[in-house]
Amino acid sequence: MSSRAKRLTHLASLPSMSRALLKKILHFDETLTVIFKQSHVQLSETYGLSTKKARHLYEHLRRVSTDFWSEYYEKKQIVPVTIFDKGYPNLLKEIYDPPFVLFCRGRMNTLYSEKRLAIVGTRKTSTTGLKSLELLIPPLLQDGWVIVSGFAAGVDIHAHQLTVKNGGQTIAVLAHGHDNLYPAAHRPFAEHEMVSQLMISEYPPYVKPRPWQFPERNRIISGLCAGTVVIEAKEKSGSLITADQALEQGRDVFAVPGAITNQKAAGTNQLIQQGAKLIQRADDIIEELCGFQQSCDSDKFF
Repeated sequence: MSSRAKRLTHLASLPSMSRALLKKILHFDETLTVIFKQSHVQLSETYGLSTKKARHLYEHLRRVSTDFWSEYYEKKQIVPVTIFDKGYPNLLKEIYDPPFVLFCRGRMNTLYSEKRLAIVGTRKTSTTGLKSLELLIPPLLQDGWVIVSGFAAGVDIHAHQLTVKNGGQTIAVLAHGHDNLYPAAHRPFAEHEMVSQLMISEYPPYVKPRPWQFPERNRIISGLCAGTVVIEAKEKSGSLITADQALEQGRDVFAVPGAITNQKAAGTNQLIQQGAKLIQRADDIIEELCGFQQSCDSDKFF
């Protein structure tokens, strides 16, 4: 990791740091060297901070060194990947508001595969939804796709579990820090099964889950991927936010249709009405993304 990447990790790890402020800092100080020399008055004037916030930032900048954070993450077996690093996912870098740092734990090679597909949906999966996952995931894994989801209850956790069960690779995108896994019921799975997979977050390990962080996280799920598959979703499901993010990012959206009497299919049926690609089998996705696969094959990370 370069010195600038280490300084970015230092800044992103501070309790007083927000993504908006970090974006502003990078605008004024691309090398991230000036900020460590500024007084709290200069911080306030340069970045438009209140005196209180400027003092907090000043204190946090000097409380620990950049080397402290390097040792901190090494002890926690977390690898920070910054937007300056070669290993930062190209697809994610393309979105409007990419995270500046990804805090990663697990198999790093999974992050370097550009052949990633998001699978999302309701937090209360029906038997039909589970059968759809069981039908779709094995062929996708055989075709080399990495399954990305949000580690939430329902479709998310089932997608992760089925991927592991079938010997594939999966990435869990967290809406909080690694030390505060949510929901708590999923911690045993994370500790025993996800150690050979990958869990990532834009938040430092100590950050607790807050409601607004979950929709924020969705842009990363879709941004990492060539396409997003919605399995089941009510009309106002949070997974539709991920689908909207995917469309804004210029990525493909796929949806599993359902009966008009099924409330959990209202959202997916609506997506199909609006132009999402209807899928009935894994090949519908694989064939649609074959052009993306060819471009990936010609531009490998290694």
